[in-house]
Amino acid sequence: MYEIIPVDGRLFAVNTTTKTYYVSVMLDNIASKTDLMLELCRAVVHIEREGAIVTSVQEVTPDGHRPRVSYRQSQEYKKAQKEPKRDIVPAVYMSYWSSGAVFRSPCQVDLTTCEVFDIQDAGYPSDDDDCYSETVEINEEEFPVYCIDEICDLNADSPLEELTEIKENNSYWRSCDGRKLDEEIKKYQ
Repeated sequence: MYEIIPVDGRLFAVNTTTKTYYVSVMLDNIASKTDLMLELCRAVVHIEREGAIVTSVQEVTPDGHRPRVSYRQSQEYKKAQKEPKRDIVPAVYMSYWSSGAVFRSPCQVDLTTCEVFDIQDAGYPSDDDDCYSETVEINEEEFPVYCIDEICDLNADSPLEELTEIKENNSYWRSCDGRKLDEEIKKYQ
């Protein structure tokens, strides 16, 4: 039996003593090589926390080369190790549009930080359509989602109050620009 999986990002093989895990780092929210390495290291740390012993990491390139990735001594790996364990669940991100369209997209949700991420494409609205609501469905229950990019860009002088409210209320949030809620709060304090 086989499974064909389209890869829209960079693909890495994380080798352990018992098996190989393939990790796709989506490039949508990646702004630099540092961000790419941090996301890869988060995946490696997750695999290690599940009890596996990671022996090596290789990038799987389109031309068939598999260069090793030196991650163990990196600042990104150290940062990923210090981050709390993430409780990630699959969910459905929904956007509601003025035309009446509703797009349902598979996504992931970190229940610890309330971040909605890895939102897959589900279609495109028309040019004159406006999104008026975003939600995430977790275990058949729907919750509002706040875009912290819009909050920071529209309230450039002081988005601190809105960002803090999202954090204090454990509200779900997302970012297309790779921003993290805690980092944005610290930046505006």
